[in-house]
Amino acid sequence: MKKIINGKRYDTETAEFIGRWENMYNSAELQYECEKLYRKKTGEFFIYGAGGPASSYAVRTGTHNWSGSSKITPITEGEAKKWVEKNLDGDDYEKYFELEEEGNIAYSFLVPENLYNKLKEKSEKTKKTMKDIIVEALESELG
Repeated sequence: MKKIINGKRYDTETAEFIGRWENMYNSAELQYECEKLYRKKTGEFFIYGAGGPASSYAVRTGTHNWSGSSKITPITEGEAKKWVEKNLDGDDYEKYFELEEEGNIAYSFLVPENLYNKLKEKSEKTKKTMKDIIVEALESELG
């Protein structure tokens, strides 16, 4: 699904899939809900959610009629962290987010896509986290 929201493109085909949550209902039931968390190349997060006519994704189609639907909802990094904490396991959390450790300060920034790809490639080759590679580069540059 692709959607433009506030001039920004959100596309489930090009974004990185992080995880999925489904409620206890079968997909054929009216109350069924499913959410998938994605991260864009820019680092922004969004949820693609879908559900039946008795779910939180229901839309009114008439006076007493409801239908199931789907939508994309942009969320903040903080909201994404809470979603992962609630719906996925600890390994998934650590794969996508840094744990807040004493003595560290959370800092986010955007990097050009080509540098991100090089960083990701180096991380996979060296088995170091991207954070560790960045910290080593900063320590080398700043002393």
